[in-house]
Amino acid sequence: MKTWGVVFVIALGLAAILVAAVNWPEQPQGQGVDHPEFAAMQQSGIDAKPDAGLLWIGWSFGALQIAFFAALLALGARSRRGLRGLGVPLIAASLFYLAIWTALVVAYRSYANGGDPVLFLGFPAPTAWMLFALWPCPILFTLYYVVGFDRWIATPEDLAELERTLARLRAQSESPNEETDR
Repeated sequence: MKTWGVVFVIALGLAAILVAAVNWPEQPQGQGVDHPEFAAMQQSGIDAKPDAGLLWIGWSFGALQIAFFAALLALGARSRRGLRGLGVPLIAASLFYLAIWTALVVAYRSYANGGDPVLFLGFPAPTAWMLFALWPCPILFTLYYVVGFDRWIATPEDLAELERTLARLRAQSESPNEETDR
């Protein structure tokens, strides 16, 4: 399947997951209840636990977003000669990103189910995963782009082909067109 086909299939998967999430039955006390001391605040209900099915839907949505991101990067780097060596680094970075996303979801599930609150630098474990691992992870993709631009994105051959195309188009626009003169 071509890269654009993969992008389209992933987009359909994202849409299907959104439809499933919107139609998922609401959990009792899932929207919060009034706080006994602060009227302007709500808190989760005593019996409110994360819905395992909805948590799985959320993980799937995040995993597909990572795949969508990687597929769009592959689409931008793709040429007639394939991915020019970007495939392995892109897959490795995407799997690393997915592993961090999975760790965040697992930490959230444990935290929300009332497990021992693990703190890292003063933050609950899910928040720490988000701030210190998931948020900076896309820097890998930026580094790949910067370091490998000449090999993966715009090779010297691509730039030479672009120059030839531009020269041809300039020559066509400068030559008189017989049909416009009539």
